[in-house]
Amino acid sequence: MIQENELRRSNYILYLNELYVVTGMKEESAVRRLRVYFQTLNGELKNAKLLNWITPIPLTSEILQKSGFKYGKVDGISSFSDEEREGDTHYWDLSIKRTDLIDSHEISIVKWGEQEYFTFQLGRGTYRQQIKYVHQLQNLIYPLAGVEWEVVW
Repeated sequence: MIQENELRRSNYILYLNELYVVTGMKEESAVRRLRVYFQTLNGELKNAKLLNWITPIPLTSEILQKSGFKYGKVDGISSFSDEEREGDTHYWDLSIKRTDLIDSHEISIVKWGEQEYFTFQLGRGTYRQQIKYVHQLQNLIYPLAGVEWEVVW
């Protein structure tokens, strides 16, 4: 389930196993729940649904690679973590270009061994965040790049 504080306009979501884009949100005071407005990728508006009807889209290697990330692999575990892990290090890199508003920098998504989640890294690991879903990565990239991450389906 998606948490209220994780969802924003332009996030990709699933509703009844179909892909949609969030267009807005409104808290319903009577039931104290968030109502989410969304549309298809073609722009067809759908009726608003309560947040608990919406599911996140799992982040995958395929989505990362289709959407601009470059894949790489290191044999064995290459991690700053003290945890013992077995397997290989998989990583996906994306370069953010400098604009008038932001500096250029590198974003890496890393998966050590058989982790259930990905780790978002800024630069050489100066900032790290565990992520599992597309909307979480969208929410990290947007303020860093100044534009939406273009996800290719």
